[in-house]
Amino acid sequence: MKTKNIILQLRKERGMSQDELADKIMVTRQAVSRWENCDTVPNIDTLKLLSKEFDVSINTLLGEPRKLICQCCGMPIDDDSILGRDKDGTLNEEYCKWCYADGTYTYNDMDELIDVCVKNMVNENFTEEQAHSYLKEMLPKLDYWKRYDELSDNGQFEEFKKQLINEINELQKMEEEHIICGYHTLIDWDKAGIEKVTALIEVRVTPQRGMGFDKVAERIYNYPEVNSVYLISGGFDFMVTIEGKTLREVSQFVSNKLSPLDSVLSTKTNFILKKYKDHGTVMAEPAKDERIEM
Repeated sequence: MKTKNIILQLRKERGMSQDELADKIMVTRQAVSRWENCDTVPNIDTLKLLSKEFDVSINTLLGEPRKLICQCCGMPIDDDSILGRDKDGTLNEEYCKWCYADGTYTYNDMDELIDVCVKNMVNENFTEEQAHSYLKEMLPKLDYWKRYDELSDNGQFEEFKKQLINEINELQKMEEEHIICGYHTLIDWDKAGIEKVTALIEVRVTPQRGMGFDKVAERIYNYPEVNSVYLISGGFDFMVTIEGKTLREVSQFVSNKLSPLDSVLSTKTNFILKKYKDHGTVMAEPAKDERIEM
């Protein structure tokens, strides 16, 4: 059947006039008339619109000039109803609906596909061994598996996945054993436009009998305002790091919470004015040489 007859038949089956079809695919009524009179043939873009409107393949619109074969499993496609579809619902002439649906390929393992196909091919004239041998020879010649082999990385991605899983499991184990105690995000608050004040507080204390410095440190680090507590050698005992929104907020914490602790003898607050490097990361931008070249 010629294209003119197919378009005419499909249009009439759906009870559409030439004007109605023209409106749906954004052409003139005269264009539809010329197609049905065999004066012209729709271009490829219009064929795609007709395919979507009539829900048939372009191959069908053209009178089935080529025999369609699923390029994944090799099954002959002699009916548009078994064609696969793209995500937008458009028929895809390269694959059957069992190998490709909604823009997604069903199989990425040829052996898995062979196992499925063999079950449907075996009969009194075709043994399982014959079917398996036939598919093993035929499938690699199809476009899907040719392209799949071209894109293959010889198992490198699978090896990478195994390595990644092993590393994740190792990290989880280290977290459970408290070898890794936490993760921190380093933020430049100045660039974020958020006011933050960081203070380093030198604290002298009286160790508690039988507990040393540990009990005192515990009372200090349990305050949510405290970021870190270090036992220090030298003229003081602890270095305490805290953050607040303002100098006043930090000062109030020291005077209202830290200094009144029974074991605390004295405190000295040092405010950080600028961070040049923090946790191994350079925070300050390199100074520009503004000297004029002569």
